[in-house]
Amino acid sequence: FREGQRRGLPIPILWIAEYFVIDGEGIRYGRFYRTAGWYCHILLWTAFACWLLANIFLQSVIRYTAYLTGVIGCLQLLTCIVWVLVHNPTPLAIPFEHGTIRMAFGLHFWMTFGCGLLCLFLAILMIYMDLRYPNTLSTFLGIDPLAEYDDVYRKHPNNCDSIASIRSLRSLLYFLTAC
Repeated sequence: FREGQRRGLPIPILWIAEYFVIDGEGIRYGRFYRTAGWYCHILLWTAFACWLLANIFLQSVIRYTAYLTGVIGCLQLLTCIVWVLVHNPTPLAIPFEHGTIRMAFGLHFWMTFGCGLLCLFLAILMIYMDLRYPNTLSTFLGIDPLAEYDDVYRKHPNNCDSIASIRSLRSLLYFLTAC
């Protein structure tokens, strides 16, 4: 702000910049908007990391994907709540000769809110489908849930021998207790 004054920027630009200066001459809008933006920034980057994990889990474990999608939705809704609660309680209005600039919730706020609700709905739907109709959900997502078990069986083909030895041990114990 002071740099702009020294350079001789036009008064209307300096006037708007003064509203967003951190603790500048009694106007504290900048501190509130900066704090709200910082918290929202952290929450949205956390939601992005959860989204990456959800995409990785989508190929293997559907329920973890559903849980992470729910976390993403909660983080996005929490971002909107934090923005509403942390930014300045008195609305910012910048007066001019022919009108006033008023801050309002923009398109990105409502898109984040809508995506949060959509993610929560999808998470609930995926959890319900995984608990109630797991085969249908696996078919829809193109996941073979038995692929991991086939690999385990192929690695240890002598599993039947161990089962037979357990049966023979049982029959031996039965024979010894009967005598």
